[in-house]
Amino acid sequence: MRNRTTRGLRGPRRSRILGIVLAAICMMPLNLRGAWADSPQCAFPGQTQMLLVQLFMGLDMPGNTTVTAKAWDEFLASVVTPRFPDGLTVYDAYGQWWNPQTRSIAKEDSKVIVIVVADSQSARARVSEVSDAYKTEFRQISVGIVSSLTCASF
Repeated sequence: MRNRTTRGLRGPRRSRILGIVLAAICMMPLNLRGAWADSPQCAFPGQTQMLLVQLFMGLDMPGNTTVTAKAWDEFLASVVTPRFPDGLTVYDAYGQWWNPQTRSIAKEDSKVIVIVVADSQSARARVSEVSDAYKTEFRQISVGIVSSLTCASF
């Protein structure tokens, strides 16, 4: 009877079998990735999967004007806080980005809003509403939005 392991095989047949085995091993993490994304293993007791969103909002406006502290406070109170009353974090930042209209790098003071909220279509819609309102009210070309799923507890 012939031994069916790769030990007794030589040449192309052995290479082909080893290649198939290696490909199957390499693909295993890809098949598991979806399962991990559906039920994350949170690092600390009491944490649940939540949506983490960062909004990057430049303070320079057309016509060499800027969003004043008063205007920012009013926007935060009237637009952002009502949509995310459970809490958020705001910090001052300095950033730069490629402005497609002037074809140059724009550098400006900015505000960053960090929101951690239960992931839902409603939460995503509220983030979009804040972004759209900021662009309209302060004549912005864009608002940067970075999001990810994370584990959190409060």
